[in-house]
Amino acid sequence: MKVFHICYSDGRFGAGIAAMRIVKAQRNCGIDAKIFVVQKYTDYPYVHRVSKFKEFYIKFCNEISTFILKKLNKSTNPVMHSLSLFGGKLCRQINNIDSDILHLHFINSEMLSIKDIAKIKKPVVWTFHDSWAFCGAEHYQNGMDDEAYIKDYMPHPYKGFNINRWMLQRKKRYWKNSRFYIVAPSQWETACAQKSNLFCNNNFSTVPNCLDTNTFKPIDKQIAREILNLEKDKTYILFGAFGGISNTIKGGNLLIEALKIFSERYDKTDVELLVFGASRQPDFPALNMPVHFLGKISDETTMSLIYNSANVMLVPSKMDNLPQTATESVSCGIPIVCFNVGGLTDIVEHKKTGYIANRFDTAEFAEGINWILNETDCELLSKRAREKALIDYDEIKCVKSYSKIYENIK
Repeated sequence: MKVFHICYSDGRFGAGIAAMRIVKAQRNCGIDAKIFVVQKYTDYPYVHRVSKFKEFYIKFCNEISTFILKKLNKSTNPVMHSLSLFGGKLCRQINNIDSDILHLHFINSEMLSIKDIAKIKKPVVWTFHDSWAFCGAEHYQNGMDDEAYIKDYMPHPYKGFNINRWMLQRKKRYWKNSRFYIVAPSQWETACAQKSNLFCNNNFSTVPNCLDTNTFKPIDKQIAREILNLEKDKTYILFGAFGGISNTIKGGNLLIEALKIFSERYDKTDVELLVFGASRQPDFPALNMPVHFLGKISDETTMSLIYNSANVMLVPSKMDNLPQTATESVSCGIPIVCFNVGGLTDIVEHKKTGYIANRFDTAEFAEGINWILNETDCELLSKRAREKALIDYDEIKCVKSYSKIYENIK
């Protein structure tokens, strides 16, 4: 079977990383899997990129699209929005690809337009790494009204042109005769997509993103800290997101609130914060604990060392699908504190592999940090977390799930 994956990049940001992990896992299992991208960061021969001219054109269109969004978008939702209005004129090239299945991932930033997607002639599997496909222009639902997309964004809380309603209507118009097989990495994302009027006639499956559990595995904490030049006798709490605390959807502001409460109410002796995804941020608020900025990390072995050096991973996302910082963390046997949002409850079992705080309750989040550090059997939590990762994120299991889907739609 020949499978061609379509994604904007081959290893930057969550969707690109997830897509590449699926491609690698499929190739390891003997499937002829390749990927077509706009931006290529790896040197793998099975990663095919658009021409330099097409890349320039797509980036230019994205600049225009971003400008239009800034002028038209009056939504109260601060997350990323995409128009997918112009597209990279890739339909003919994609339809001529020698493959049995086309597997879509993140195709925004004007790689494919809404109209382009409707013109694809081959069988399509589409993995939803966020909610854009069934929402309007937004990539995640507005926390004020998580189900506005079900009501076609009416009534809306702001005056003037409603970019989300307009976008959803365009998707309905162009995709009304399209049949995609929809895959979501989390049960939450599957449930959200199934509620959409846009995809009510499509088939759905939930297939968690896989990862290499031989890379993300438990390592002796003292050895990990020695390699990273961290002190062996400290208690390290870990947070990671592209852009650090400035990443709105990853809940950087909620993290700061929770850590301030933690330092006021609980014993913070020898507790230090590790932050990856950004270098030192000048606007980082003062905390009553030392903070170490580890910068942007792209190497998986280094990431595994960072996870293993920590005592607990903090994932204060305001909305998320199946964040890989969380799956990678549990695969390394590191318990997690998170809020009860999105697909995080697929990863964390309350007081079994971590601690789930009520939605945006920063005081309870702080309580969860203290519970893991001081009030429970961390070795047992770690063991359970690792066991869950081996079951849920196994590469062979992921490949088999997708192969079954492919066979059903060929």
